[in-house]
Amino acid sequence: MMAFKKYGLLPAYTPVYDEEEFYEEDPYFGKGFNELIPELIKSMPLVAKYSEFTSEAQTLMESAYQAIVNDMADPEKILKDTAEQLKNNSGLELSKIIK
Repeated sequence: MMAFKKYGLLPAYTPVYDEEEFYEEDPYFGKGFNELIPELIKSMPLVAKYSEFTSEAQTLMESAYQAIVNDMADPEKILKDTAEQLKNNSGLELSKIIK
């Protein structure tokens, strides 16, 4: 709760949303805003799943980002190449969005 109250960081620990303290009036958004947060979180799809390939994927994505930003590389090509490299290294299938 401290990180939420002090910095506005949403709690990852979902039982926090059962505490009355979470639903106190927000000083910026007012009354009722905090009631929306748990509902929105429930409807959000799980985006990140951590596996033994997470570290490698992060390293590859950081390299791709640097190539795009610093070397003015073609983003579409770099990201497709990075996805293909991760596929080859991990044996995981690519998302239909990437293909």
